[in-house]
Amino acid sequence: MELVIGKVAETGAKRLVIDSFSAMAQAFEKPHDARVVLHAILGKIARSMGCTTLLVVEVPHGESRMGLGIEEFVADSIILLKRKLLEDRPLRELEVLKVRGSPTPRAHVVFTLKGGFRVLLEFKSKPIERLSRFRPRPDAEDYFSSGSPDVDEMLGGGYPRGSTVLFEVGDGVSSAHYHLLGYPIVWNFMAHCRGVVITPSAGVDHSLVKRRAVAGGFTEEEVNGLLRVCTRYRPRVTEPYVVTFKGSDPLEDFEERFKLELELMERTGQPVLDIVGVDMLIDAYGPAGALTYLKACSTRTGVGGLCVIVLKPGYSRLAKILASMADVHLKFTRRHRVVLVYGVRPMTGLYALEMDTSEGYPMPKLTPII
Repeated sequence: MELVIGKVAETGAKRLVIDSFSAMAQAFEKPHDARVVLHAILGKIARSMGCTTLLVVEVPHGESRMGLGIEEFVADSIILLKRKLLEDRPLRELEVLKVRGSPTPRAHVVFTLKGGFRVLLEFKSKPIERLSRFRPRPDAEDYFSSGSPDVDEMLGGGYPRGSTVLFEVGDGVSSAHYHLLGYPIVWNFMAHCRGVVITPSAGVDHSLVKRRAVAGGFTEEEVNGLLRVCTRYRPRVTEPYVVTFKGSDPLEDFEERFKLELELMERTGQPVLDIVGVDMLIDAYGPAGALTYLKACSTRTGVGGLCVIVLKPGYSRLAKILASMADVHLKFTRRHRVVLVYGVRPMTGLYALEMDTSEGYPMPKLTPII
């Protein structure tokens, strides 16, 4: 320790890192010696010489104490790095246990080692400085592109043609979060002159759907020609892209929806994208009727289109049934104000969801948690 103190004084060091103090402490015969050394480091080096000292200590497996159990009482600040599992996927968390003399407004955060140590910040929508039209992505032979390079990479190519996709939304996840993955699909279909039929979730009306389409740079003519929004409630202003359904018989309403799809397919010569909000169907038909409607959608999609089902929290039994139906199952959850996305089918790791507006329209940016 005299040698270390001498080198700090000689170089005028501002940082001293001891990695790890747990390994060093194994050379001490008595725990009391470790405490003496700690006080010597902090007293002589940190305070007298103005050198900030970082001690790396280990938490013994299966225990909650740090190192010898004395380091946390001597240190001015304590940062705990943890590795947890979220459905068998590693999740890295940082917890600020103590910062003497300073407040800790964000005591828990998520971090990743992708590209170096990085703390992931709370999801925030970003302004778009200069609007641009969405640039479509090409489809693979067996896949529809998600419209996002990051999502295509996560899924190994995109969404299989003729598949049913389940977006399972967790507590604390808003429509702005899952829309960030959903609307590039809509834009990519419309950019390829394909029709889109949407039954939006509760809280999302036809005008918001139109605004999201316009955010991708699509014109009024394109919206009216390629987009159909199904709603139970007749809007005050009648728009060509808005279609009302009765909300009494699920199969009867599905047949009406199917006629919309046929009309779009015949006019464009292309497959159709279906997006269905489950909570709106439950409100109209009840859980059993909603499931009947969704089974019909899934069966119809198998001929070559794409169906995206959006399931919000509160329907655990229905979630299990829909998960068994889906070819692709994505989950959205939130930890320490960070929105996380991961695939159940296909199985993927955890990704932090952020917004990228560098292209002139909002796109998902996925950062893997590794």
